[in-house]
Amino acid sequence: MSDAPTLNTARAREAAGDLAGADAIYRALHNPNVADPALLIGWSRLRRRLGDQQNAAAMLQAAERAGGGSAVLVDMAGLLIDQGRADDATPLLRRAAQAGRGPGLDFEVARWESAHGRHEQAASLFRALMKQDPKQVAPRLGYARSQIALNRLADAENAYNALLHRDPANMQAMAELAGLLGRQNRFSDAVSVYDRLEAAGADVVHEISQIALAVMFLCMWDNRAALLDRLAVRVARQRPCVLETSALLAGRDDPALHRQIGDRLAGAMRMVSAQRERPAPRSVGLADRKLRIGYLCGTFTQHTIGIGFAGVLEAHDRDRFDIIAYDYSPEDGSAVRARIKQAFPTWVDISTIGPVPAAQRIAADEIDVLVDLNGYTERTRTEIIVLRPAPIQVNFLGYPGTQADDWTDYVIADATVLPESEYPHWTEQPVLMPATCIPNDRTRPTHEPETDRFAQELPADGVVFAAFANPFRISPEIFSAWMDILRAVPGSALWLFEANTTMAANLRAAAQHHDIDPDRLVFAPSVTMEQHIARHGCADLFLDTFPSSSHTAVADALWAGLPTITCAGVSWPSRTGASLVNAAKLPDLVTHSLQAYTSLAISLAGDPALRASLRTHLLKARDTAPLFDAEQFARGLESAYTTMAERARAGEQATAITIEK
Repeated sequence: MSDAPTLNTARAREAAGDLAGADAIYRALHNPNVADPALLIGWSRLRRRLGDQQNAAAMLQAAERAGGGSAVLVDMAGLLIDQGRADDATPLLRRAAQAGRGPGLDFEVARWESAHGRHEQAASLFRALMKQDPKQVAPRLGYARSQIALNRLADAENAYNALLHRDPANMQAMAELAGLLGRQNRFSDAVSVYDRLEAAGADVVHEISQIALAVMFLCMWDNRAALLDRLAVRVARQRPCVLETSALLAGRDDPALHRQIGDRLAGAMRMVSAQRERPAPRSVGLADRKLRIGYLCGTFTQHTIGIGFAGVLEAHDRDRFDIIAYDYSPEDGSAVRARIKQAFPTWVDISTIGPVPAAQRIAADEIDVLVDLNGYTERTRTEIIVLRPAPIQVNFLGYPGTQADDWTDYVIADATVLPESEYPHWTEQPVLMPATCIPNDRTRPTHEPETDRFAQELPADGVVFAAFANPFRISPEIFSAWMDILRAVPGSALWLFEANTTMAANLRAAAQHHDIDPDRLVFAPSVTMEQHIARHGCADLFLDTFPSSSHTAVADALWAGLPTITCAGVSWPSRTGASLVNAAKLPDLVTHSLQAYTSLAISLAGDPALRASLRTHLLKARDTAPLFDAEQFARGLESAYTTMAERARAGEQATAITIEK
């Protein structure tokens, strides 16, 4: 009896979860000169599972030419539905139906119904398929998903649990069930399911990091520390992984840990990019032409990056620099986005193309310095940077940590956020801006400040401490300091931004736990930027967060003339507030421990004359301090780009650059 592998061997390997082994058998069995429809259909299904839609489609086309019949049409339709092209699948499903209905066709019709929003019809078809063959997993998953779409979350949970009762090791069902539980803020239950997934061999670092960030955003602190500890342990393992970086960057003031995050993400980037075609290496252009600067960004919108950077883009010297946008931002219709588009002479939309054609376009445009404005954030497209489309590449603004790689040469920083003692945790060479590395400009609203506390539901008397932070930045440690401040300043109130009702309820409960009347916490609703800046006039002091500074909120407060107290730790995310406050020429408001932070807030609360003096200083600083000087910031950036290019032309390695005032 021959031991040579057969088509059934490949199918058995795939059923056992050995996708790579099954793929190798299909490859060995395939004869390019003889098209075997059954082999091509089976192999295409495997390639589809592996995410290789292009080759899956080519195999199905070959199977159709070889007379593969209705099974090919059904699989072609399924592939189109995977790609979000359900309308294109319609004629294929009709042709397949003419040859007779079957489970495969009914399954794809059910998916087609789901794609068109007809979830009741889809659920009915999935249910019928489950009755026909109770062992089949795909219809059960489809049914559970249809219940989620119909907002029948309990039914969806029951469907997943029923599937897992039949197939306890089904990792897809576990992943989707955990996601469903997380969606309902049942984070402990979700983590328990992720534990099962991890025990089955799955890498769930990304999922756990998403739960940790959600817990932080809702100020659900019971298991916050345990989740962050768990993440830190997994990141410390010497293997690549993908995770939501904000959780640990905001939750741990630990530069060594932040470096490990970069190391793991860089490893993952290397793996996914290893086989991709790279543009031919280029040198920086000759000195007698304009330096070509490319900005790669997915947040040229009403976003922190877009708002802060627009003025610098407008201030670039067009006689000496060509600036080109490589944009993949969502169209939000905002005035900020329109303003940024107007600032760029050349705007290239790369939102619909992959990393290889994007890198090829950047290289073809002969970009000298490519600036990644997002880094390892939720809007990352670092896979483009990995391909080295430009001779000089820069990490700037979006990601407050090292990319830990060999494809990024420099990071735009300043001496406050990146002191020399922290250089060993970075692979990029620092470019130290003269005042701050966080751009702002003087086009912010300048309306008269709001002083009607009654309209803001604030107490008429007493000191009001504002802390308009994104809630994921509010740590138990900083909240405890705030409660100590309220306790020491009778009649005072803490004014917070209400990002969601859950965080507000949780913070009120936390105040009660600290023996502080929850009514002393006042929550501000979302309003326009003009109204937001104006309402700072009702507050007396602004309190920054720790260990992750509320940098955008700090900039807003300083512009509004509100004295701001910040606590600088050891990592970049903890020091951005200090960078801004220093650039506003108020270094005495930067503290270096929560004890000093608390003492300073209590002291200033009892000194209205000093607060008034600080407010006057800040209102004058709008026109005089480097914090809001976009022209000066642009000149500093241009000096940095020029120095980078000069060193590259001279054949020198990237080294630290200090931009003089």
